Amino acid sequence: MTTLKLTDQELLEKDIIELMGLDKLPEQEKKDLLTKLIDNANRRIVMAVMTHLTPEHKENINELVANNKTDQDIYNYIESVVPNLPEIATEEIVKFKKEVVSLSENTRAKTEGK
Repeated sequence: MTTLKLTDQELLEKDIIELMGLDKLPEQEKKDLLTKLIDNANRRIVMAVMTHLTPEHKENINELVANNKTDQDIYNYIESVVPNLPEIATEEIVKFKKEVVSLSENTRAKTEGK
């Protein structure tokens, strides 16, 4: 299955492991891979969000962290100053899935072609 045939919404809804053609992996390997993929996607979302924060916003986040506020408190603050946070996250997830699945498809094509 090529990602080019999927809409962004379909891509969001589909399991990335399945999209990568790795659904036959042992469960523990799938779980480990999914954890790594989620960590990477989260980093990309954070980096994208950071471009929407002013120095003052970043300072306020540092203060929340320094005061041992919960992740939910920090998220609520970010959501209050970046109103399009859900759209940013969705856009980054779609881009990430497209890149990862494309790399997987290219690798699979090369190895199957040998």
